[in-house]
Amino acid sequence: MSKKLLGFFSAVALFPHGDGRIVFYDYRSGQVLETQTTDTEKISRFFHSRLEGEVHPIDPKLIDLLDNIQDHFKADAIELISGYRSPTLNAKLRRQGLEVAEESQHMEGKAADIHIDEVTEEGIAAYVKKLAVGGVGFYPKNDFVHVDVADVRYWELPDRKERPFIGMRESDVWQLYTDKNIYLPKETIEWSLANYSRKERKIECPTLELFRRGNWKAVKKLVCEEGAVVKSWMTLDFNWQPDTKDPFGKYRLTLPPPKGFPHLQIRSNEFYRKVF
Repeated sequence: MSKKLLGFFSAVALFPHGDGRIVFYDYRSGQVLETQTTDTEKISRFFHSRLEGEVHPIDPKLIDLLDNIQDHFKADAIELISGYRSPTLNAKLRRQGLEVAEESQHMEGKAADIHIDEVTEEGIAAYVKKLAVGGVGFYPKNDFVHVDVADVRYWELPDRKERPFIGMRESDVWQLYTDKNIYLPKETIEWSLANYSRKERKIECPTLELFRRGNWKAVKKLVCEEGAVVKSWMTLDFNWQPDTKDPFGKYRLTLPPPKGFPHLQIRSNEFYRKVF
């Protein structure tokens, strides 16, 4: 590595520090990076430009800011939507009509677009705005927040009228879905089970799965009228009231696949329990 690059990595961060440990999750690749904030070379490689894999030094101040954000919200991981952008990638995104600045801070290694499963984007944006350490952009339509360590400024794009449910597996047997995709503390998760087959079927209770660092983990089986017979095209409504031991984050419901079709596991939409 060049002396110039080493000098960049040794720069002293001026931003609020976290505990020095940080966890990133890249939703595109599914990769997870858990490391010390001082390991800027490893973090810079993780933040590579997704178009051609180009690596650029990530500003240590940005790393410290992200560490502070993760620790403040007690988040399991920072989901990286976009890190470093090469000039080629930045120009391509602009040609596609996306909201991308011509002189983006992403091209300087000073910006990151992030998402946190346990916190609303409004909550992240409000907190970073209070820090007044750089730019904050709120993109509700895409469920992420832009943070950078350049000039202090703020912008917000409009939201869509309705947020679409994602991750739902269509099935000709059962359909699982919740009434919305973001729940706050003390809110009850309302979910429905619909028999989409052409005959009566016995109810099976779904398993609740929690997403952590690129993997889904079964955490409990929900209570329902298991064994009861449901007529064709009938929908039954249930609810789940989380308690204080249930973690915040991203969830889904699953049912076992039909016999003889192991690849057709039935899944609900993904939904979130957010701290605020």
